[in-house]
Amino acid sequence: MSRAPELLCGLTVLVTACTEDVPSSSVWPDGTEPIRGQAPLGYISNNGDDTVSVVELATMTELARVPVGLVPVHLEGPHHLTIDAANGWLYVGLSNVVTNAGSGPHGSHGTGTVPGHVQRLALSDLSPAGSVRVDPSLGDVLLSSDGRLVISTHFELKKALDAVANDLPVEDGWSSIVVSDAGSMSRRDVVPVCTAPHGAVLTSDDTTALVACYGDDRIAYVDLTQDPPEVVARVVVGAEARDRPPSRYGPYSITLSPDGRRAFIGNLDSQDVRVLDIEARAMVDGFRPRAGGAALFGAFSGDGRRFYVPTQGMDGITVLDAATGEIERMRTFTERECDAPHEVVVSDALDRLFVVCEGDHRGAGRLVSLDPESLDLEGEAELGVYPDALRVIDEVTW
Repeated sequence: MSRAPELLCGLTVLVTACTEDVPSSSVWPDGTEPIRGQAPLGYISNNGDDTVSVVELATMTELARVPVGLVPVHLEGPHHLTIDAANGWLYVGLSNVVTNAGSGPHGSHGTGTVPGHVQRLALSDLSPAGSVRVDPSLGDVLLSSDGRLVISTHFELKKALDAVANDLPVEDGWSSIVVSDAGSMSRRDVVPVCTAPHGAVLTSDDTTALVACYGDDRIAYVDLTQDPPEVVARVVVGAEARDRPPSRYGPYSITLSPDGRRAFIGNLDSQDVRVLDIEARAMVDGFRPRAGGAALFGAFSGDGRRFYVPTQGMDGITVLDAATGEIERMRTFTERECDAPHEVVVSDALDRLFVVCEGDHRGAGRLVSLDPESLDLEGEAELGVYPDALRVIDEVTW
């Protein structure tokens, strides 16, 4: 007589018992709840513990810290994010780079070899709503203004260094941007761009992606109107630019000016800010103020007159006259105030600057608010481990 019915019954009991015995937790929750709070709300990716924090910026209260990613049992390194407020979506990059890993498939920033993903989440509760597989060592994520295209950069520094070590052509060390369809969450195009691309912006008409190429000291122009998209220019950041690592300037971040005519480049290695004339496809002569440390992701004041840039090495913030490059003021942070500032965001609604502080990549990071004139510390909120990017919505519609 067959024992299949008995085995099936036993298996059913076992599965049922296991399901009942595994409790819900903050790491692997049963579901999500609507995020309640007063706008403006800030959404911050926490690279080191696979979460996104939501902060009520007026009160500097963390409203939620929600696990993200595709595999709950291992770290996927959420790195940067972008928001489609009109359609209620948040897109977060899953870099699959593990903090402090050092080497291996989940290596440190720029050395991972596991493909990443861009995950789509509902703004209202951060519930998952699809994902698309992209390339390794995801760097930045941006969205076209119509919400149709998601573009990711890939900071594959290991690929570039391997090409150097094996005396291969420069192009063999290039990394790509991945252009995905936001509606279907599917890849459309993979475009080899340059060496270790990281920060990127879209021009105001959405026709061109401008990409900061850390490993070869260039800004790449990618024409998105072509099918497939095509690199139409690579502009050197300075006269001593190198075409492969080690870089001379190390362009890492890029910020579009409010008038859409210029892009401000934050350089890690030369520790300065340089300006690109977008139409001329050339750097602006004489504009290269020293930032006081490695220059990361900056922001313009609402009127476009000032540019605020966070610096690491000497942890602080530098305020530049956006027209002349003259340094208006600088402020250094103590480790307690802001350890390793990564990004500055300006809120005109609150008349505040917000700075994301990475921390030591082992414990909690922080979000701090500053007075835009005096740079005095006005508020703080504890975040998850290794926060990096902040995106803000000014209206809650749920």
